[in-house]
Amino acid sequence: MIWKCISIIAGMIYSVQADWPAQVQDIVYPCSIDTSLQPAMYYKPSASGPVPLLVGLHSWSWGYNTALSEPYGQWAVDSGWAFIAPHFRGPNGHPISTGSNAVVQDIIDAVAYVKSQVTVDTNRIYVIGLSGGGHATMLMSGKAAHIWGGASAWVGISDLTAWYQESIELGSTFWQSIQNACGGNPTTDSAAAAQSYNRSPIHFLYNATDFNLDINGGITDGTVPVSQSLRAFNAMAAPGDTLTNEEIEYFATQHAVPPSLAGQAPYDPLYGTGNILFRRISNNARITIFNGGHVINYNAGLTWLSRQRRNATTTNVERKKDPAYPEIVVLPNPFNPSTAIVIKSQGAKPESYKAIIEIYNIMGELVESPSLNLSNGIGLYKWNAGKRASGIYILKVKVDNHILTKKITLLR
Repeated sequence: MIWKCISIIAGMIYSVQADWPAQVQDIVYPCSIDTSLQPAMYYKPSASGPVPLLVGLHSWSWGYNTALSEPYGQWAVDSGWAFIAPHFRGPNGHPISTGSNAVVQDIIDAVAYVKSQVTVDTNRIYVIGLSGGGHATMLMSGKAAHIWGGASAWVGISDLTAWYQESIELGSTFWQSIQNACGGNPTTDSAAAAQSYNRSPIHFLYNATDFNLDINGGITDGTVPVSQSLRAFNAMAAPGDTLTNEEIEYFATQHAVPPSLAGQAPYDPLYGTGNILFRRISNNARITIFNGGHVINYNAGLTWLSRQRRNATTTNVERKKDPAYPEIVVLPNPFNPSTAIVIKSQGAKPESYKAIIEIYNIMGELVESPSLNLSNGIGLYKWNAGKRASGIYILKVKVDNHILTKKITLLR
């Protein structure tokens, strides 16, 4: 088991000297957003057949060749995988970095470059990162979901605006890098808030389908509060599996598992005895809260990734085609400000010709709870969200002993 930490001194991240395997090369590759050449660490395996590709994303204050990414390269060499660690515009804290559109395109282009050099198994393209790399891993999961076979994010930032406030409260200086990247205070300046929104994974994780996302948070993390990982999980989980605000607050302030969630800590040999404090799986997301701080367990993350395949998610099990099974149709989706929710339940019993609708916001709070009578197995509910904030909402419908969920998005 390999655990490695990031040392934090006066709000800056420090790392030891990198010791990359000799087989991993320092290269440049073309980036399409501005036709520039960007650096990367790269490994091309000797195998001629399709091979997995590992994309390792650097931490917040470092670039592509940081020692913290070296274990990714070593794993690739040992496993015969292709590997690339792109620079994606370098350390965070600049408008061109920190989850910008250039960052997203650079990582997409890094994958394209490797595919131009190596025969890649497209069902086994993996992305992993810690801290700022965890932020980028979750952002790429939402903004380039068509690529990945699996993603593993460690102690990452899911909401930059929330972290801006948290870093001030914690006495670190990371709020300054967010302000520099976004062009102002995202809590008071509308333009900066829009930048923060576009750079924050939590607003795009609803797109992360067809692959599994592994989210890990350290219970004693004093740099990125564990709430950042928990809210990312909430963005992907089914309504019945989300954590309440009170539970998340307890995790973050007490550095302990809330009593209401006790006993949900399965043994996982990759993490070691007693190191998992809480774990939950919902839809295609897994959250693990471990006994530690701002650290990564490389072996656990990489071994988990090695078992993943695209289109083999925790919920991607095709049910039998049953015309009587209830169905939800939402049009339009995304929407602004209203949408039509159509519920079809041709097999519903006469006494259950009623659907209970619940709509939750990203925080897991119930915002609407109407009931709907079905006529000939079909019902229509028009939801006007004119007074609601932009973002992801979870639609939960109960009809004829079935519970269905669907993610819907209000875009202004």
